Amino acid sequence: MHNSDKIAVICDNKSLTFHELIIWAKQVAIILQTKYLIQPEDVVIQCLERGLEMVVGMLGIIMSGGIYCPIHPEEPIERMKLLIENTKS
Repeated sequence: MHNSDKIAVICDNKSLTFHELIIWAKQVAIILQTKYLIQPEDVVIQCLERGLEMVVGMLGIIMSGGIYCPIHPEEPIERMKLLIENTKS
């Protein structure tokens, strides 16, 4: 078994192999770079519950050159606005 076939992430009885994780994260990175024009060191806020999607997004942001900034969806809207303003994301 190659490392790419091994489980990289498990969450809520779902899992991704290293190969799957890299494929999905690369797709996120490409979208961030081409559609959203993310440049190295741009702050990218991700507002998701914990799960596989969060891990894929986190890795995709990093692969795009962006700076990962998490925020929980249940945070008050004013805190989210303040975070967006302060990070210029």
